[in-house]
Amino acid sequence: MKPAGETLAQHLGCFGELPPEDRAALAELKAEVRDLPRQTDVLRRGDRPTHVVIVLGGLLYRYAVGPGGGRQIHSFYLPTEAPSVESLHLDYVDNHLGAVVHSRIGLFPHDQLHRLIDERPEIRRLLWRQTLVQGAICGRNCRRSPASTRIISIFDRTRAFGASIRPEASPAPRIPARRGGGSDR
Repeated sequence: MKPAGETLAQHLGCFGELPPEDRAALAELKAEVRDLPRQTDVLRRGDRPTHVVIVLGGLLYRYAVGPGGGRQIHSFYLPTEAPSVESLHLDYVDNHLGAVVHSRIGLFPHDQLHRLIDERPEIRRLLWRQTLVQGAICGRNCRRSPASTRIISIFDRTRAFGASIRPEASPAPRIPARRGGGSDR
């Protein structure tokens, strides 16, 4: 598996040109790598995050818990995606970020990324652009688009970026399906 810093550089390259020296600076970043069992949260509503998350393998999702305890899924995240870049500028999160299937993530300390942002304006620009795109996608999904639309977007992004949700050396993921009737939201 590619180092987390290289994965972040690959992700930011989807949002614009990343000069070789910036790509090298990202590749040198140190990240804590964690395995998340299925249905484990990495961030919960009210948390004060100190790290930015990048998906190295598996499948994450952002969701809110309604008054009745049900989950409303806002978006899904594939390998190479960074679902919590906005946490660099927010004091706390207002939703949950968890693993749909067994997943592997990289955690970049905020202070490390803040230093890099101060030193490298192109990285700052691409991180900001990524945050705006992610906000637009999440906003669209939060307007109650059907779950089928969100699932289709996973396959579109997989095809566009060549991503795979399989963590290295693990069996094909089984995405849990909701049993019985009910809403697809």
